[in-house]
This record gives sequence, structure tokens and C-alpha cells, in this order.
Amino acid sequence: MIIPAESPISSLSSPMSQLTLREQSPVLARLLDEYEEPQSNSLVESSTSPNFQDDPSPVDWEVCRPVKIEPTVETIVLPRGQGFDYNRWSESDIRKFLFCLIRSKSIIDVIMSHEVTGSSLFSCFLHEETSEVFRRMVGLTEGQALKIRMTLGRVHNVLYGLD
Repeated sequence: MIIPAESPISSLSSPMSQLTLREQSPVLARLLDEYEEPQSNSLVESSTSPNFQDDPSPVDWEVCRPVKIEPTVETIVLPRGQGFDYNRWSESDIRKFLFCLIRSKSIIDVIMSHEVTGSSLFSCFLHEETSEVFRRMVGLTEGQALKIRMTLGRVHNVLYGLD
């Protein structure tokens, strides 16, 4: 079942982005810098690469493949007139989506004050580490964050054929 958000929206959309977490949001970049553990500069070959021995530049294929989000809700919530590609949702689309779930204009205003875009929704609500940092930063309760994660996770899984 697909439930559209309450009112029609503009058809603003941005091209799908292949940006890193740091490039998607200056706020998340700063948070990642604060919470990130120092990493070694040496390259470690990945045993998850399908052509591990033939591949001159090791790639962690687990990072490249979209992750299935679990658990999720059964009902799909989409902003009216928008498809499953949340990367293309406008600010208005995101506000309507969030309002369907948490119904608090003040919390939504705080979330949107951090320049959340369609392409940063994954980082803000679905990524295990950055979503927890974001949740604390904007003052969402664990329940509110879980509701958003489970609902957006369902959209994500359908978008990437993971359901």
C-alpha cells in the first residue's frame, strides 16, 4: 500500500548524487570529524572483491552495494507526486514525508535547519553511525528516529530492489 503525503508538491528535483557522506552535508562532515577514530593510511586489500587477485585497486564491494534496511514497516509513505527515489526529493517533499511520521513542525524545522536534502536522507536516517549522531544533534527521540528509519528504510529497500 502506498500512502502519499497530504498535499501536492512542486516537482523540484535534483540529480541523483554519488557524493560521500562528507560532501552531502557540512554538518555531517563536522560530526564525522568529531566522532571518527583515527585510521591508518595503509591500503588494506578487501577479500570481498569478486576479482580479489586480479583487481589492481582493491574495492570493498560491500560499501558499493546498497544495504538492506531492517526492520521496516509494511506501509509505504511517499510525498505526493514523488517516486521511490528519495535522493531526488525536494525540501518540500522531505518536510511532508517527515510530517506524516512525527507531526511536530518544530522538530521538522530543526531537522531542516541542517540543510537536509534528498541525497543526505540516507546519512541522516538510515546509516547506522551517522544517523545516531544526527538523531542526537537534532533532538529526536529514539522512537521518532526509529519510525523515520523504518518508513524510509522501506522506501530505500523498494528503490534498490532489496525487498
